[in-house]
Amino acid sequence: MLRCSDLQKSRFTFFAQKFEESQRQTKLSTYCDTKLFPGCTGTHYVQRPSQPAAGTKGRCRMDCMFETACEAAIFQHVSKDNALNLIKNSVMRRVNRGASIFLQGEAAHSLFIVLDGWIKTYRMTPCGNEAVVGVFTKSDTFGEEAAVPDQTFLAGAEAVTEAAVLQIESEFLSKAMAEDLALCQSMLSGALHQKSCLVQHVEQLKSHTAGQRIADFLLSLCRDEKGNCTVILPYDKVLIAAWLGMKPESLSRAFRRLRLYGVTIKKNHAVIESVERLLDYADEDPAEAWSARV
Repeated sequence: MLRCSDLQKSRFTFFAQKFEESQRQTKLSTYCDTKLFPGCTGTHYVQRPSQPAAGTKGRCRMDCMFETACEAAIFQHVSKDNALNLIKNSVMRRVNRGASIFLQGEAAHSLFIVLDGWIKTYRMTPCGNEAVVGVFTKSDTFGEEAAVPDQTFLAGAEAVTEAAVLQIESEFLSKAMAEDLALCQSMLSGALHQKSCLVQHVEQLKSHTAGQRIADFLLSLCRDEKGNCTVILPYDKVLIAAWLGMKPESLSRAFRRLRLYGVTIKKNHAVIESVERLLDYADEDPAEAWSARV
């Protein structure tokens, strides 16, 4: 795996994707100014912070972001030099909450790695309802359709918090994959991992009660498998409800019922009295959970 310490003295230039004029361009915003990088063909940009970083603090933050990128699945089997080349030829973008990154049906122009914050992918139904099909955070990738030429995005993507993403252009990614079998293997491995996660999520939606789904969600945020803990809800409850396949009012009722299992919700925090007890509840026979009316 490419270590971030190997990148500290490297200068990162970013290739700017030429976006089509669309609605998402009006919503996508950046916190960094850019300027034309002289001596390059095409349209290249180098990132220039709006306000100079405060020495070590600024460098450490950038190092952490690139370390996060290096931990993405697409770099799992990739050599240090090839991974560095991919990162150097990418764009880092900061987006506001609610910013559209791409739209369902749009040409798959880029693959994205989440550096910070949370991103959701969603599909729009014919009647205009939104179905959340994925939620991603640090080191997760989305927009894998870009790895195959002439594809369109199967779902739209939107920032649900302030976020930073690394954007790798489809053309450059395809060329890199053609030259590096290990990158192809990593892309396939990442796709299989995402499929596995999606299958598990569908299983939970079909076989677990609302309370058990929430319990699974809270347990996924816990660092320990025993004792008590307090977790921060990473995004708003409307999105949590959508991701867990329920209405917001159903989520609120289920949160209240989880008090029986030692869970207390305080604004955007969940206080869990016993992780073991919540684990037992999440894993119990759903028929017993239904009979308990939770």
